[in-house]
Amino acid sequence: MILPFAIYKYVDRMDDGQRESYHAAVVHTNGGKSPIDGDLYHWWKYGSEAGVGAHLQVGWKGNVFQYLDTNRYTGHAWDANHWTVGIETEDDGDPSKPWTPAQVKSLVLILHTLRVPAVPLKCGRSEGVGFHQQFSGKDAPCSWNRRNHDCPGPVRRNQLGTVLNLLKESYSRKDEAWLISMM
Repeated sequence: MILPFAIYKYVDRMDDGQRESYHAAVVHTNGGKSPIDGDLYHWWKYGSEAGVGAHLQVGWKGNVFQYLDTNRYTGHAWDANHWTVGIETEDDGDPSKPWTPAQVKSLVLILHTLRVPAVPLKCGRSEGVGFHQQFSGKDAPCSWNRRNHDCPGPVRRNQLGTVLNLLKESYSRKDEAWLISMM
């Protein structure tokens, strides 16, 4: 799926094939990557390893960039690559910075649009929302973060509860006005 509210810029070198059909996403933080006006296109196109990327990037202002159709997969969370959508979030290289209210709103909108359930993701193939460091280390039962780096950081991990609560609320509402107001 190409999200209708995202700025789409396809990056061919991160397209690793057909993604398994799960309503699942793993949230990341940019860390050392340097977005240009919130956009990681040049990083994914010219700076990263081929086959590594993220489907989406959420800038500080909530702007959403998309680099790969969510029906495809790319290397973003090791064992979860084939069945999850990768969502990067801007952080100016500092994972201790919290998501802005605009980033939280965009995350909820993305997850709602992808019909991701408002529950934590499990280790194996499942549906819900996870974070990169949720299953860390190369010896973990399922390793999503073999380099064991701090992603998305404790502050943003703590904000995931707010994201899940807002996502749950978005599914309980009968009108689309509330969701549209999130944009």
